[in-house]
Amino acid sequence: MLKDERGFALPMVLIFATALTLLGITLLGVSLNQATRTMQQEKREQAFYIAKSGADAVASHIIERFNPITLDSASITDLNDNYLKDIPFGAGSFSATLTKDSSTDEVKILSVGEVDGVHNQTALTLAMDAPAETMTHAILSGNNINTNASIVINNGGNVAAKNNINDIPAIHFSGGGKKEPSSSVEFPSPLPSPDVSAWPVLGFSSGMTINKSGRYDSIEVAGSQSFNIVVPDHREMHIVFKNVVGEKVGELIKGELEIKVSGPGNGIVHIYMDELDLTNFLIKNSTEKKIILHVKSSLNLRGSSTLQGVLIFAPSVNYSKVKGSLIIQKGAMVIGDITELTGSITINYDPDFANLIKATRRYVRHHWSGT
Repeated sequence: MLKDERGFALPMVLIFATALTLLGITLLGVSLNQATRTMQQEKREQAFYIAKSGADAVASHIIERFNPITLDSASITDLNDNYLKDIPFGAGSFSATLTKDSSTDEVKILSVGEVDGVHNQTALTLAMDAPAETMTHAILSGNNINTNASIVINNGGNVAAKNNINDIPAIHFSGGGKKEPSSSVEFPSPLPSPDVSAWPVLGFSSGMTINKSGRYDSIEVAGSQSFNIVVPDHREMHIVFKNVVGEKVGELIKGELEIKVSGPGNGIVHIYMDELDLTNFLIKNSTEKKIILHVKSSLNLRGSSTLQGVLIFAPSVNYSKVKGSLIIQKGAMVIGDITELTGSITINYDPDFANLIKATRRYVRHHWSGT
């Protein structure tokens, strides 16, 4: 009997030992799997925060350097193809892809973070800081339009006024377009100008070249003067004057100013003037840089003036006078009150320039999402 029990004990020990070994192996496997899952989860969390930080960094780059006009399809393709792939960041890296909604101008930044082969992603949407309606107007007045001039509007632009349009002779439209008296269109408020109080006042001389933002004092234009604007990159330029007026000769104001615009960049050029009062005024912009001419208080042009590729933005001007000939080649005019137009005026409406109001808007962070 005892012999049989002794023979039975050894297999039992072996069975228990094997069971304990298997249990140990199982527990070890569970522990290893749990450790692996924990490590994977930690890496996923790291990848998420890398993706989020990467999207935020890309957003800062866009907000500082672009607006809804300059962030065009070519710029987005360039960023996606050449700058936003496999960027080292902390313990891993991220890649981002930009897309833009053409109807709202919202920009989506899809960012994918990676840590040791583990990926996670997030998306950040940028929107404009203020709405900007699409402008279909060659002339938009916040009050009245009173004109005895021969006015021709080409390429389908409309002429709208919040109140009355008194046009003798009647405005002629070529290629579409119409008059809109008592218009309900949203009239844009004055756009914010840069705070130049701390900017030094720079010297001005005829023939000079301006290739960066700057503040200048009033100019008295004697005879014929000119200056050049060279647009170096995609950043906006702010060129701030006080008054630009012609030399007073007896009771007359005389003076011709020519501005030539060129350069390799595509940044928006803002030219600011409190008062513009000249005999002849020329903006030669054959390469079609985007120009906004901001006039704050009064606009008087006499003689012959030709502006290429310009949005005249003067919503607070309640006194404007044009005598002689004014030609806006590709552009539009937003003005508070048009009180006296005589002679002849031709505006070749172009939506790209008419809608440069969008160029004054900035992108802001709108919302985050998982994709």
